[in-house]
Amino acid sequence: MVESIADLVFRIADHRTPLPRAVSRDQFTALVCNRCGACCDDIPAQWAPHELVVRAGDPAIDPEQRRFLGGLVAVGRSAGGWRYACRHFRRDADGLGFCDIYEARPAVCRWFPGGNVVRSWSQCAWYVEIRDTDSDQVLSLDGAAGEAAATDA
Repeated sequence: MVESIADLVFRIADHRTPLPRAVSRDQFTALVCNRCGACCDDIPAQWAPHELVVRAGDPAIDPEQRRFLGGLVAVGRSAGGWRYACRHFRRDADGLGFCDIYEARPAVCRWFPGGNVVRSWSQCAWYVEIRDTDSDQVLSLDGAAGEAAATDA
């Protein structure tokens, strides 16, 4: 069966990622979480579930990191390893995400996105491009350029 051009275009468009919107450094620092939940529902890790359990219980690992890892539930395999979701993530009646341990959440959650733009989830409030006054792209608040400064969480 030969696929029509229109069918092909629509199939490709369904997988297209929107371009990030441009913001200034000041606008970036004013961004607030839009409660999309992507960072809690789609957590990539290289470790298989049994390895994650071992890491979460390893006293040689930072206690905050162990606490974070201990809150993850395996969702499935991915190309680079595994995908996890946080067991503390919930949605309210309007579909907005919230954390049921918000006041006691791990440091990595408090710190997110760490002054960096987000590239993994187009629905995230931090899925933007920071532009300086010369319209040059800046990927983090410290001024570092290059993909290394983008959060691939």
